[in-house]
Amino acid sequence: MRRSDRYRARPLSFAPRVSCRGFTLLEIILAIALIGAVTAVVFVVLSRSLRAAALTEGKTTAMLLAQARLATLLDSPLVPKEQEEVFDPPFDRFFWRVEAGTPLSEDLVPVTVTAGDTKDPPGRSSAFFTYYYKRAHDEASER
Repeated sequence: MRRSDRYRARPLSFAPRVSCRGFTLLEIILAIALIGAVTAVVFVVLSRSLRAAALTEGKTTAMLLAQARLATLLDSPLVPKEQEEVFDPPFDRFFWRVEAGTPLSEDLVPVTVTAGDTKDPPGRSSAFFTYYYKRAHDEASER
């Protein structure tokens, strides 16, 4: 070693030497926290979409059952004033209700058919249709 090298000023560095080969513990913790947060958000979104799909399925089934009940009523000669029952299996968790309203004229009666899920709160997954039933003249004279 030369004499001049011995007395050359060296830079003072108090920072420890860091290896550039890996990640620090802080970087790993932040990455795990970020992955956990993203996973939690994804699970919340999936949960809400499954709940919405189940509600939509209930509403769609209720609507189709109400339409089927309406078609049955249109084929019958008499419409009940008020009636409520549960559908036959496999739709026994759904109910149907028929309500005849105040006649609009001598032979025109509004009839509302409602179908819904018996397990849900009223109105949550129910569907209703109102149609105007035209009574035959001989039926109108009987009432």
